[in-house]
Amino acid sequence: MKKFGKFITKVVDRKTLKYVAVGTFNTLLSAAAMFLLYNLLHVGYWISTAAYYIVGAVAGYFLNKYWTFRIKGKYLKTILRYLLTVVVCFIVAYGGAKYLIKYILSSSSGRVQENVAMVTGMVLYPLLNYLGQRFFAFAVRRRDLNLNPVYPQKLPESRQKRNERKRRVLHKRKISSRKKSS
Repeated sequence: MKKFGKFITKVVDRKTLKYVAVGTFNTLLSAAAMFLLYNLLHVGYWISTAAYYIVGAVAGYFLNKYWTFRIKGKYLKTILRYLLTVVVCFIVAYGGAKYLIKYILSSSSGRVQENVAMVTGMVLYPLLNYLGQRFFAFAVRRRDLNLNPVYPQKLPESRQKRNERKRRVLHKRKISSRKKSS
């Protein structure tokens, strides 16, 4: 239970609130595109949900990179990780939702099933995507801390003490070598 508590406190913070704000904006914008395409223009399920994903992915990348997670530099690596996260979350959320809802609402029409599946995917996608973006796409690794001015490097206390000890030993060696040479 303690591990779950640590996980929750690590996941729910200011970044979470910013992600929710970005996600709300993206969801409204993307959902409008998806439902207009599917219901008014009669575009298929996968193209409509892909439009939702593309609109949200482009806007979400820039808002989350620069505002939510405040990541600078490493564009190619970040873009590749972001795209991988978005694609995997899309397939899992919408593919899983489609088959789950099709099974649950087997007596309903295909149109009802797909509309409910789209709404279900809209709930699953941001949850999965947040975890993927936070801990994979925009993750700040310990080795990157000194390269990223937004996250200044702070060494663990034990490492600071060890470095201080090394400095003292080197200083003593310098002093003793000076005494020997004089």
